[in-house]
Amino acid sequence: MCMPKSNPPIRLIKLPNYCVDCNIEWSYEAKTFDLGTTTYTPDFYLPKTDEYIEIKGYFSDNSKIKINIFKTLYPDIKFKILLCKDLEALGLLHGGIKL
Repeated sequence: MCMPKSNPPIRLIKLPNYCVDCNIEWSYEAKTFDLGTTTYTPDFYLPKTDEYIEIKGYFSDNSKIKINIFKTLYPDIKFKILLCKDLEALGLLHGGIKL
């Protein structure tokens, strides 16, 4: 695991800074989706591409279940999960922060 689940800087600092550097409009936790017995709020929304982004360094069983339900109930919504390898490729891990 390259990012503990309690580590917010990747979500709250690094990806937004990357988006600003690349002139990508974004919103943090822009919408909460009803999943029936629970809700799900993706980390980011990119309005230009109408796409939701979830950042996962740790994938708990509960997270997997919620995301599977979300994808089943909302199949037409663009949704992408960024894992550690994706964040590393963008230079957002291990000192590669863009400030």
